[in-house]
Amino acid sequence: EADPRDAQKQRDLMVSHFKLGEVQVQLGKYDAAIERFQRGMAVVDTMIEQNLLVESAANEKEVLEQRLQFCQRATLAIGDWETVLKADAKFLPELLSVRVTLLAPRGRLADVAQAGAKLRELEPKTNSNFYSAACAYGLCAAIVVKDKPEPTDIERAEEKKYLDLSLACLKEAIAAGYNNFDHMRHDTNLTPLHTLPEFEALFPK
Repeated sequence: EADPRDAQKQRDLMVSHFKLGEVQVQLGKYDAAIERFQRGMAVVDTMIEQNLLVESAANEKEVLEQRLQFCQRATLAIGDWETVLKADAKFLPELLSVRVTLLAPRGRLADVAQAGAKLRELEPKTNSNFYSAACAYGLCAAIVVKDKPEPTDIERAEEKKYLDLSLACLKEAIAAGYNNFDHMRHDTNLTPLHTLPEFEALFPK
């Protein structure tokens, strides 16, 4: 900050803000990450104004903007359910998918299942929404038995319920035109399904 005309020092300062922002993202502290990315963008803007590393600075600003937008969406996505539903319809599928991705690692079973159900019923019914719903239910199945070497009969029944829902959504996705079978086979969101004969039967012979 004390040497604003030194291009490399300014870039180092921007990168520091970016890396600290990424740390906050990993911690799930999106508001703090937003602040860091905004500070990084302020440095980049100053660099561009002073004609310092203009081309690379413009590219780095684009990366910062993308991360900033992700954090803003993430903040909305994991917030109040009713607020999520009031979002612009064209952004809702992405917000719901982000909600699933961010809340599943926290074990928020009910919230993940709720988002999956909403993805499945969204209009228009697209193969991507059906597939995202399948992933949500696959993650639900994993949450039910996570860290349980010997799940109870009730937990096994609940796991099966989500596996069946995930399979049903995959069938709907394929019927609606989904055909990225290589991705489907290796998608970690669907790991609980990978050993099921019903899952294997979904692939073209």
